[in-house]
Amino acid sequence: KEYRERQSAVEGLDAEVLRLIGHISQKKNTLTSLDTKLDLIQKRRERVLLEKRELEENIARSEESGVSSRELLTKIKEQLECIKKEKEDLSGELRVKGEELKIAEEGLSEIKTRLESRASLLSSFEELQANYEGYEDGVRSVMKSKESGNLNGVHGVLVDFIEASPELETAVEAVLSNRLQGIVVDDHSEGMKAVEYLKSQTAGRAQFIPLTLRNISKSGYTPNGSSGVIGKAAELLKCTEKYKNILDSLLGDVLIVKDMESALNIWRNNGIHYTIVTLDGEVIDPYGSITGGKRSSGEQGLMQRKRQMAEIRTEIENLKIELALYVGKRDGKRKEIESLESRIKEKEDFLRDEEIRLINEDNGFNKIKEEIERLKKKMDTLEFEHKEFEADYGGCK
Repeated sequence: KEYRERQSAVEGLDAEVLRLIGHISQKKNTLTSLDTKLDLIQKRRERVLLEKRELEENIARSEESGVSSRELLTKIKEQLECIKKEKEDLSGELRVKGEELKIAEEGLSEIKTRLESRASLLSSFEELQANYEGYEDGVRSVMKSKESGNLNGVHGVLVDFIEASPELETAVEAVLSNRLQGIVVDDHSEGMKAVEYLKSQTAGRAQFIPLTLRNISKSGYTPNGSSGVIGKAAELLKCTEKYKNILDSLLGDVLIVKDMESALNIWRNNGIHYTIVTLDGEVIDPYGSITGGKRSSGEQGLMQRKRQMAEIRTEIENLKIELALYVGKRDGKRKEIESLESRIKEKEDFLRDEEIRLINEDNGFNKIKEEIERLKKKMDTLEFEHKEFEADYGGCK
């Protein structure tokens, strides 16, 4: 019985030993498994930490890019505002130049109209002059013959060789009368050739004034306090030296006075043998005969026509100068406008490019913000994983 009890006890001990050996083996296996798991956790922990560092670096770089992008956006917006202001200023200047061009073109049009009008009037006068309208038939015939290359000794019509101020024209035309149409020739021989020509052609009559016209001495005249005297006609008129003898011969004994009252006082009181003519064209000859009156309305004297033609030519020349100035002003304004339009187009092109650039940069900035948000979310996930690994790692220890 005792033997059986001891044998039973030994068997129990054996069983306990086997149990303990199994338990120890189980613990060893568990420990090996934990070591393996701990190693994996450690590696994953290191990987998470590496990714976390990389994410932090990426976030830092992205935030730095975001700052640069934001600064660039601000700079582009400021540039756009500046360019828009410059464009507005240029557009305002363009409007002003446009108004100035309009004024210049209107002035140019007005001058052209005036120039065309004066040129047309001059053409009419020149046509009258070319056809010797207002001249006697004989004068017209001789002058046409001269223009054809005949009668080479003929110089021209007297009125073409003398000049008088406008206020003296009426007086000179009145005192010279038909002699203003007198044809100036070299000498009497040339005059006779012209007379024979008129006879042969039955072309009318004309007066011929040779350069060798005799200048008959005349009694001198001293005003002696006479009122209303303008002066001696020969001294008041102008001509070239070549025709001075004719002027002295025809007008050397002519006085020009203010009015008829002055003329009569001089004729009565001075006892001179002068022809006296007033500014209005009344004439008193040395014997006391009076000639006067007024030409019909619209009738124009030869000297007046000559003066008007000269004035119109001068006016046309002045208008041409003024026209050239306005053309220069207009062309200058056009160039200024072209330059402004070119500059405005440059600003518009630059604005368009900058607006496109702004859109692209804005899109890039938004992408950077989105990337930063994505990275931060990933960082949050890694932070959570890191905390779990730390807990697992602590548990495994």
